[in-house]
Amino acid sequence: MSKPRPTTRGHECGVCQDTKGRCRWFQSDADVFLCMTFADLRKGHIENGYKCLKATSGGLWATFKLDDGRDDWKSIDEKSRSERTARLVDRAIETAKLNAERKQRSLSPVERDKQYRAILAELELHADDLADLERRGFTPEEIETCGFKSVKPFQRLQGRYSTQLPGIAKGGRSLTNKYTGYLCPTVDIDGFIVALDLRLRTLPEGEKGRYRHLSSFDAVLHLFPEDGALGGELPLGVFRPPNQPLGIALAEGTGPKAFLVSQRLGLLTIGAAGGLWASSPGLFKQVLDQISTELGTKLITIYLDGGDVRNRTVMQRWQRVYTLLIEQGYSVQFAWWGQVSKGNDIDELESAQLKSITYLDWIGLETIALEEGGIEKELSALEAYQKQVLEIQRYLNTLSLPPDLELNSEFLPNDLWEKLPANGIINVRSRKASGKSKALLKPLIAQKVAQGKRVLSVTPRIVLGLEQCEKFSNRTDRSKPIFEVRWIDVLGTTQEAQANQPVGSCCWDSLWKIADQHWDVIILDEPRLGLKHLATANTAVKLRRPQILKMFKDLVHRVLSNGGIVVLCDADLTNVEVDYIRKLAPKNTPTFTIVNHHIGNSRKTEFYTGKRDGVEQLIYEHFEQMFHAGIEEPIIVAADVQVDLQAIENKLLQYFPQLAGRTVRIDSTTTEQEWGKTFVQHINFEIERIRPLLLLYSPSMEVGVSIELNWFTHIYGFSAGVIEPCEFRQLLARERHNLPLTIWAADRNDRYMSACKSPLPREIRRSLAQNIKEAGSKDIIDMAVELAKQEADGDMEVFMQVLNSMWEQGNWNNPHLELWVNIQARANFAKPQCGVQLRQELIEQENCRIYDEVSDSSKFGSEIKNQKESDRWKYAIALSGGANSGIGVEEARDIKRNSSATSDQRTQAEGVLLQNHLPGVKLTPKFIYDCKVNDAHWMSAQFLYWLVIHPEAAKALDARKWKSHLFKWQQGDVFLPDLHLKAAQVELIRELEVLSLLKDFEYSKHSEEVYSILERAKKHRWRIKRVFDLTVTEKTDPISFIGKLLQKLGLEQARVRGDGETRWYRTTGLNEVNRCAVLQAWNQKYANLVAPEELTAGESCSITKEQVSESCEERKLTAEENHFITRQQVSEPIHKTEEAWNSNGDSLIEPTREIKSENDQSNTSISASIEEAARGIEHCQTLQEFSTLWCNQFRGKCEEFFKQVFYQLSPKMQQRVIEWSG
Repeated sequence: MSKPRPTTRGHECGVCQDTKGRCRWFQSDADVFLCMTFADLRKGHIENGYKCLKATSGGLWATFKLDDGRDDWKSIDEKSRSERTARLVDRAIETAKLNAERKQRSLSPVERDKQYRAILAELELHADDLADLERRGFTPEEIETCGFKSVKPFQRLQGRYSTQLPGIAKGGRSLTNKYTGYLCPTVDIDGFIVALDLRLRTLPEGEKGRYRHLSSFDAVLHLFPEDGALGGELPLGVFRPPNQPLGIALAEGTGPKAFLVSQRLGLLTIGAAGGLWASSPGLFKQVLDQISTELGTKLITIYLDGGDVRNRTVMQRWQRVYTLLIEQGYSVQFAWWGQVSKGNDIDELESAQLKSITYLDWIGLETIALEEGGIEKELSALEAYQKQVLEIQRYLNTLSLPPDLELNSEFLPNDLWEKLPANGIINVRSRKASGKSKALLKPLIAQKVAQGKRVLSVTPRIVLGLEQCEKFSNRTDRSKPIFEVRWIDVLGTTQEAQANQPVGSCCWDSLWKIADQHWDVIILDEPRLGLKHLATANTAVKLRRPQILKMFKDLVHRVLSNGGIVVLCDADLTNVEVDYIRKLAPKNTPTFTIVNHHIGNSRKTEFYTGKRDGVEQLIYEHFEQMFHAGIEEPIIVAADVQVDLQAIENKLLQYFPQLAGRTVRIDSTTTEQEWGKTFVQHINFEIERIRPLLLLYSPSMEVGVSIELNWFTHIYGFSAGVIEPCEFRQLLARERHNLPLTIWAADRNDRYMSACKSPLPREIRRSLAQNIKEAGSKDIIDMAVELAKQEADGDMEVFMQVLNSMWEQGNWNNPHLELWVNIQARANFAKPQCGVQLRQELIEQENCRIYDEVSDSSKFGSEIKNQKESDRWKYAIALSGGANSGIGVEEARDIKRNSSATSDQRTQAEGVLLQNHLPGVKLTPKFIYDCKVNDAHWMSAQFLYWLVIHPEAAKALDARKWKSHLFKWQQGDVFLPDLHLKAAQVELIRELEVLSLLKDFEYSKHSEEVYSILERAKKHRWRIKRVFDLTVTEKTDPISFIGKLLQKLGLEQARVRGDGETRWYRTTGLNEVNRCAVLQAWNQKYANLVAPEELTAGESCSITKEQVSESCEERKLTAEENHFITRQQVSEPIHKTEEAWNSNGDSLIEPTREIKSENDQSNTSISASIEEAARGIEHCQTLQEFSTLWCNQFRGKCEEFFKQVFYQLSPKMQQRVIEWSG
């Protein structure tokens, strides 16, 4: 082990979080610390997840190591090691068989060449593609030599070709290309055409790359050279010059670019799609050996594309290629013509520019790349941090307890339940669909019932509990005790009822109703999802979370103390769930662990990244081809976002009316309906009855359902990273057959569950505790105590005990918090790489054979986006309707608490509560869409600004939250994560004096105010990172940093001018109408929390204070009326005008009508007035300006006058006026 080093801010003590050098850390082992704070702890004691191993010789420190859940972390069972080795060997044999099968299906270069040349002979070159090639400098002879040919989408062929040929569709009569373009043959070292690439004629919206491999699902594109990769290698292109080659070159791609290099520079050029030479090591070596011998040279010249030196991913790729060439004994030089920026590739240079090319070695190229940002120097501290993260995440995502029983079976043996101990904690980790219910849970329940025991099953989803009630009940088998598993709704509470009802089931939200009954066995089915729901969900469980946590803790302790058992059964069971239950259990409770290592049979999986449109298009094409062929090939579509499923269903029904009546969507809305509940409970019977061609389902059917009927043919999945990768795998596993998978996965998801985004549990715990302590200042706590006295009628003993014990006795740092921080850390690690992690888990946990694809834009995908936009508007309309429904606030809160409420009822209640949050504001659909639906963070950002303006109100609101949670903690356990406080954010913003920039002035990075803010930020950089997740260093750009701070307050900064050296900025959004309206609404709502002299919306917002009281005083407009002035005085004539506009068909101008004013003015005068009014409206940029203009110029005018003004406006301004009308 390396020499111990003092702790610093960059290397804190994992045990006590010391950063002042009192403790020590080791660079060689990030899991070991010498802690001075806890030097007196006994051996074996666990503190903050670290186990005390021993005290140092002098007693100054104690040695701690990250606890892995085992009593002896140094011992490794030899039997387990040999069995694991055997499993690895079995998996290697299975992989070898799959590779052998792919190799057998891969056509040889000779077979490919014969068919590809026949295909190209059928085709011609389109004039547009010919023009493109000529623009790039191709001569007619070169075009003929290269063999470019044009294709239409799904190009029909005259002949019939083998479907094992990459790019050939089913039937062998067409290609698989989805786009128009021209084919570029990839020729190998022997002159055989081994692949075809397609260059798109038109680049799809949002896409960058024009080239696509011509491939097909059943064909193998890879070649299998001798000494090559076992899984095959992508073809390489070899392009020969017209004369004797002058050397060897590498150029990215297998199309025109590499060909032109060979022709223009006289070099024998090797091309690789995406520059992935290193991914085809066997072919690459084979080609290099042959041509280096042929030419008698070992020098390779690499031609980088423009912008490569600025791209870290590309430079890493070049580094791999360079290393590979050096290891094989080649010399390498890099051609350089100053191609720092994109658009300066070798095939784009003029002949004269070719003469200016110079050559660099790797050091020279690395120097440029370091300057341009393509290579980042790695720091040892960063490497140590990454190692620590990976090791901790490995612990959080695996089960490291030594198994008492190990299996490697596709299905669990039927007598497995007989091997279970009579008491203690039982952990079962076995793959999905391996028979856990049949072989273990059902017979275990029957055994315990026969023994007179009571069994409680707690599930994360209602559907799983209802399924268990059907599956585990024994109503007919007289050889065993007859009993029913009762769902909580029909489970009695009296002692007599309990005696007659031996088995109960409930979800976590309802556990509090029956947790205090007598139980002998607790079954936690799917505990990973269930405990996550318990600790983090915002459903009904949140309202009683402290109580449920305490009752569950007591229940586990009571059952195990009385000799009962707690069973954890999950395909993805980890240390997180097991550690939590062990910490709730009595000391020395025995643990029995079963691990089944079988990962199921291999299945083919297309894994798409990029745009989701491509997979949506595949679904559309599936039905298009299915109905055209007159066959039935039912499919499943699973997604982790419910609105995606709704949009896909709506669009498919529009295009294919034949799907009506044979489409089923299961999500949170449909499972509320009786047919949905019936479908989920009896899914196989319902599938056989309905025979659906399309089944769509969301995480509402994530667990508790097994589709065992052999009906569906394919599964399409959409993972947006909303749920963890393991949960998405659960979603896919509802279909028990090994169907082909097509999955689209987002690269990352930035919607974190908490403010701290660290993947380290200790960082999350520390951040939470510090935020809570900062927001728990003495004056806030004193306010909370006073509020509590008013509600408790003077009985404050228990309240004060909870308050005093929380910090003094450490009650806040309990097993529930440990569970929460571990779940947060696991999710934080997955969020920024959810796509990569899902792909890896599919390989390692589901035995998937991955075929990577990049998804393109598509017309159908664009229409689905439009459908989702329409659905969001419908949601905004529904919220607006709820706000005006007349339901009371308390009734709305009761609906939100009721887990049985329908989605329509909850939406209605949300509208009521939103109106209660914004008194005096008319909640029109457009307002709700702009300020809530389309921007979920807008409202909270504006509220933070209001709190910063009114810090005393922030303290008072935080005091209310403290009081409320302290009352909850009287009946339960302390649980800090639900305590969301604002005082820390408010105080920090005020200390930074960001509000100084809200004055009406321009600023630059040299301004005194900006300099002062940044200097203060540097002093508080750790608080800023913790509270706002913003990083401040000596190199931080002040303007960028201030822009991010302003966004936290719902504001923006805009560049207003520049003189070539200095750029000037101004804060924008201060007088935005919606913003001013909500600020004034909170003035009204919280008037009792703010001193009268401070009761303004803030000096920065002038519209609600000045426009309401001055510009519109004569009309007696309230804040509500001012905010929607156009609704009350403009919307009616506008809507009538709009109706007239629409009735004129396509005409935007209505014929001018005669108008008679009240003073009988002449038509000429009226026309002048109309033109003047129209010009005034055309100059309005905001609703505020339009409202003022209306008050001053349109008062007393008739409706017809406004219509004529409207028709004089430009189409753009007409639309804007309509929008302003709400």
